[in-house]
Order: sequence, then C-alpha cells, then structure tokens
Amino acid sequence: MNSIMRKTVRGTATGLGALALIAGASACGAIGDLAGGGEGGDDPSAEQPAEEGGESEGGESEGAGSEGAEGSESEGSEGESESTEGDDAAGGSEGEPVSEEDLTAAGDRAFEFVKAAASGDAEGTCALALDPTTGSGMSGSSAESCVAGYEESAEEEGTAFDPSIADALDRSMVETSDNGDGTVAVSFMGEDAGISMVQGDDGKWYVNSAELI
Repeated sequence: MNSIMRKTVRGTATGLGALALIAGASACGAIGDLAGGGEGGDDPSAEQPAEEGGESEGGESEGAGSEGAEGSESEGSEGESESTEGDDAAGGSEGEPVSEEDLTAAGDRAFEFVKAAASGDAEGTCALALDPTTGSGMSGSSAESCVAGYEESAEEEGTAFDPSIADALDRSMVETSDNGDGTVAVSFMGEDAGISMVQGDDGKWYVNSAELI
C-alpha cells in the first residue's frame, strides 16, 4: 500500500511540476499582454462607426423586440429568485464555510505559488503544494519529482522566464472564493487559475495536488 501511495504521489508531483510551469507561463503572458495592451486597445473602437450605420436599419426590429426582452427579463428574474433561494438553502451543506481570513491566507499562498512559478523557482513552487502523505508542503522525493516535472516541461516547451516580468505580478491579481467543500477556488486576473487551495495539517494553505491524481 505504501509503495502504491509513493508512486501516486510521485506521479502527482511530476504533474504538478508541469502545472506550475503552465501557471508561471500564463502569469508572464498575462503581464505581457497587460503591458502591451495600450497599442491594440483602439481596434474595437475603430469598428464602432459601422455599427452606428446599422442603427437606422435595425431600429424598428430593436423596438419590436424590446417588449419581448422585458417579458423575458421579468420571467428570468422570477426564476433567478427561486434558484437563489434553493442555493441559499443548500449553502454550506457540503462543508463549513471558509472564513474571510482563510480566503485571504489562501490567496496569499496562491500568489506565492504563481509568482514562484513565473520566476522559474521550481523548488519554491513545489514547496507550496500539498503532499497528501504528510499533510504539508512537498519535500524529499515528492519535491524532487515535482521539480523534475517542472524542469522537464520547461525544456520540452522551450520556456524561459523573465524575472522582471514576474516582479510585475501583484497580489491584487489573485482572487479566491469558497468552493463549498473546504477547498478554495483561485482566479488570476479574472480568469480561472486552474488550481485550488486546501488547508494542510499544519494550518497553512497549499495547492491542492490531489486534483491531479
């Protein structure tokens, strides 16, 4: 049983290394887009005059459809209120709600993970992932497997990280929310980060490596 668990952890750690590489590359790419977004920001506005020309032709159809839109909105609001009541009733049934303090702590650790991955710090990245056999950060053979997976993926993809871009990352770019099962969902610059956080036996928050099993 122990040998099977070890193999599972090593495979998970290797997969986590690849995930860390993806997280780092995505973070660097997002920062690069943000830095160069000013040049391409004028394109959508350049298309607006063509839309203005179409208002005279489509004005009547828009007016005719407004009544139907209002009707659908009223029906939709009733349906939303009913579904909201159902969600409220079911909220917290799968596990205790994660406190705001823990959501902040999980977000801090998730930011450390993304920044370490983006700066090419494989060891630091893997240390922020949960080892299910110890209930804390990866160390020893599991950490070695994680680092190897990170480095192998970087070599295969030909990825090179620019520390100056990683330095541009900001904690405000990471947001967290309660998954309702004791884990915390993570988003980066409004997009799903592809990871979740789980609390270890030591009380600290780690990347949930169990998702890779």
